Amino acid sequence: MLVPVFSWAAATAGSPAAVPVLEPVTIIGSLDVRANGVSRLSREMIDRLPQGNGTINELLDVLPDVQFSETFKSSLTAGEILPPDVSISGGKVFQNLFLIDGLDNNSLLDPTARNPNDFADVPGHPQKLFLDSSLAEEVVLYDSNIPVRYGQFSGGVIDVVTRHPAERFSVNLDYRHTRDEWTEFHLNEADRAGFTQSGSASAQPEFSKHQGGVSVDLPVSDRVGLLLDYHQLYSDIPLLHLGERKSQNRRNENFFLKGVFDQDADHSWDFTLLYAPYKADYFVQDAADSGFVINGGGLTTTLNHYRFFEQGSIQFQAAFSDSENSRDAPQNWRLWAATDSRPWGRLVGSDYSREGGFGNLDKEQQDVHVNVDVNWDLEPRGDLEQHLNGGLQASWTRGRYQRSQQAVAYKESRLTPDVICGADLFACIDGEQFLTRRNVYRASRTVEEINAIGIYFEDQLRYRQLSVRPGLRADYDDYLENLNLAPRLALEYDLFGDGRTVLTGGVNRYYGRSFLTFKLREGKLPPNAEYRSTVHNQVMAWQPYPDTLQSVARFSRLDTPYNDEVVLGFDQALLGGQLSGKYVYRRGRDEFARQYGPVEADGLRYYTVNNNGYSRHESYRVSWEKAWRKQYLLLTWTWQESSSSNDNYDTVLDDEELQDRVWYRNRIVYKAELPRRDYNRPHTLEMLWTTQLPAGFSFTNFTRYLSSYHSLENTWQEKAIPGAEQRFDFFKGEPVAESLYVYDDVKRGDVVLFDWKLAWQGTLLGVPGVGFRFDIFNVFNRKVESGLSPGEYQLGRQVWAGLNFKY
Repeated sequence: MLVPVFSWAAATAGSPAAVPVLEPVTIIGSLDVRANGVSRLSREMIDRLPQGNGTINELLDVLPDVQFSETFKSSLTAGEILPPDVSISGGKVFQNLFLIDGLDNNSLLDPTARNPNDFADVPGHPQKLFLDSSLAEEVVLYDSNIPVRYGQFSGGVIDVVTRHPAERFSVNLDYRHTRDEWTEFHLNEADRAGFTQSGSASAQPEFSKHQGGVSVDLPVSDRVGLLLDYHQLYSDIPLLHLGERKSQNRRNENFFLKGVFDQDADHSWDFTLLYAPYKADYFVQDAADSGFVINGGGLTTTLNHYRFFEQGSIQFQAAFSDSENSRDAPQNWRLWAATDSRPWGRLVGSDYSREGGFGNLDKEQQDVHVNVDVNWDLEPRGDLEQHLNGGLQASWTRGRYQRSQQAVAYKESRLTPDVICGADLFACIDGEQFLTRRNVYRASRTVEEINAIGIYFEDQLRYRQLSVRPGLRADYDDYLENLNLAPRLALEYDLFGDGRTVLTGGVNRYYGRSFLTFKLREGKLPPNAEYRSTVHNQVMAWQPYPDTLQSVARFSRLDTPYNDEVVLGFDQALLGGQLSGKYVYRRGRDEFARQYGPVEADGLRYYTVNNNGYSRHESYRVSWEKAWRKQYLLLTWTWQESSSSNDNYDTVLDDEELQDRVWYRNRIVYKAELPRRDYNRPHTLEMLWTTQLPAGFSFTNFTRYLSSYHSLENTWQEKAIPGAEQRFDFFKGEPVAESLYVYDDVKRGDVVLFDWKLAWQGTLLGVPGVGFRFDIFNVFNRKVESGLSPGEYQLGRQVWAGLNFKY
């Protein structure tokens, strides 16, 4: 619903003496978890939740129908600061729609790429920019029965509403800190010695994190206000590098400006500028001169105009964003034999001395969005009330992949005491060794564009106790060239007409989107493999290496992935609170995977993206919540089960893979029917309780029970297919004798975890507006083994300490 941003004129009118002084009221906030598929985190509730890195995604942990990876809060990578991946209603992590003030914040630049040491690519993330949670006025989660206003997703929707300038001038300073000394690491004892001497970012025994910033609310007049905010999250990660301690760093910054203009009763404007760069400093383990930088994040600017009528409103949005995933690194990589002239490999007991990097790479995404949203209340006709919502969303997205300079990876050193290098002193050492093979990554540049348009209409009708919300959304883009029609229907029935017992249902379709990465990969040049030898001790020129197999991308015509959903639920007033129950069933089809073709005449093997992926999700949820004047309590139980043919769009899934069968739980099943290995805890029980204590103290407890988890593993044992289930060879006229691999469940134990937050706000030494806070995770230091990697555990107890000052 669109409302005026603020109106200071009413707040400042009248004589101060005429205003009665009221007793201060403590606002606790609530999540408002209902069966209609919407949950809300207010600013008041956000302030009361335990927070780690202060990312928006971490706040979602308290909401139902959200699952984090088994690797979340891993003991091995405690120094990282990127927002964790989330699965909503069984969706994959790249299938969600992330919004900031209603504008798309999804990255289309390979959102599942994670390897910083990939010679040909750069790590990505599902989000373009990483917003600090201190800027959020409200976080809204849509997990089912999602309105047609939202499109191009097949998981869930997270819409972050940034806060407006306050009506009074204020300055807020805040700072938080944690470090490895305040953290308990749970490790496999056999790995502990290697962990403490780690030289790789995949094992981080030491770290120090600092989060802080300043926010200024500046009312310019009774109708104009400004908000200026700067926040930074910084992590220092010391590692062992060639016998010395050397730090890797991670830094995410938010420069935020928001201006609002409450023009009159019918017009309101706001303007937002967010610059959120992310920078990560790395080095290649035990490699000299190998430092490199991964850059992410970027800039977005948004203009909103609200026009209000007696019976409705129109919102106009225009936005531009520019984001990147790039790498600044040495251009060449050399794998020397460890000798007296190249001795550093011996420091780590290696026969090789590695040097250099993987070259500069730039991936950029630019977006222009124009949205119009119209709300209109029709005149009631008897007992019939009707609210219309419709709109148009148009976007232009430009992606760029560029390797500005040639990069070369040299390898396979040959020790030759009488070698003569000649002009090549870069990959050869006179009288010692020369590098015999190399891969040449040629300079290249490709630019692709996607133009998309979405139109939607929704009619919300209420007749006495029945509410019906039919809607239709149409999307088209010029890459996939599919017209996607997504019908959605939500129902509510107020059983007794008093709002205390409400039945809910829905049938919906959600279409996903394509990714720029598919188009950009087609423009990548494969590396040239070359070799050389010596003649009469003289190093010869490089020449093509024979029979080198390279895989490159090729365009394929694709359908748009989609999810069909059925929802049933209820809301019941009970014991002064709200009891809610919901059942969700989803079936995903035409999901992206890829397949390889044969080696063709040009010596290349082409792979294409296909629609062979599919998924299934089913969940039951029951919750009860109640808010008192100074307390709030939420109890939630969730059971869910998800299966998927593939974890992401890079999984090779051709027709043969789809027909592969295996043994699982003494049954023969298709490989694609196996349960998901991640984001698939069957049972969770959660309790969120927050309370205001005397003397300015407040306390929050978040307790969750995670049921035992069956991780799926291939035992590599084979078991014969019984005669009744054997396939028949019609050419030979006899059954086919086969054996299939046996997949088995490896059980990970259940666990109960407690997270606490203790805060105090008041006057200290005569100075008002001072606050302290302590966030404690895994309070009782429970040991939780990851369901993905045996012997890998989540962090034990971790303490964050912070302070803030508000003037």
